Amino acid sequence: MTDAGVLAIAVAAARAWGDCPPPRLISNRENAVFEVVLPTGRAALRLHRAGYQTEAAIRSELWWLEALAGQGLRVPVPLLTRAGDLLCRLGGGRVVSVVGWIEGVPLGAAGVPLPGDAETQRLWHRALGRNIAALHNATDRLSLPADFERPHWDSDGLLGESPLWGRF
Repeated sequence: MTDAGVLAIAVAAARAWGDCPPPRLISNRENAVFEVVLPTGRAALRLHRAGYQTEAAIRSELWWLEALAGQGLRVPVPLLTRAGDLLCRLGGGRVVSVVGWIEGVPLGAAGVPLPGDAETQRLWHRALGRNIAALHNATDRLSLPADFERPHWDSDGLLGESPLWGRF
């Protein structure tokens, strides 16, 4: 779908969370992601691609974010619609979710050398490693609900007979 097409959908979907200026497209890949300015502040609105993840998998991801935040990790927290729902369902099987905004700067971009000298890059990677370790440790402490559903990014999910993103 074109960027203009997903923008029109995002404008309509954002109303479920409140009146706001038109969303700003950030990325239109697996999901179309927009920055929105809601009455409660900045947030990221995600138009989930139809058929890419089940509604149960999306709910599980949002549960996980909430659980990580509950353990003190700085992650985007799911925001409920004005009606108190976690998701907004659109026609054609598309689902919309909104999470709180976290300020940040991308570490880098594909195909572009990282800026900074070797010591700066070493410090960035150490910080990244600490954050990934904290994420894994926090996740290991969780008791997943019975209906938790997410893809398995294990060796079968990556390289098995039917990998999640297809054969490479």
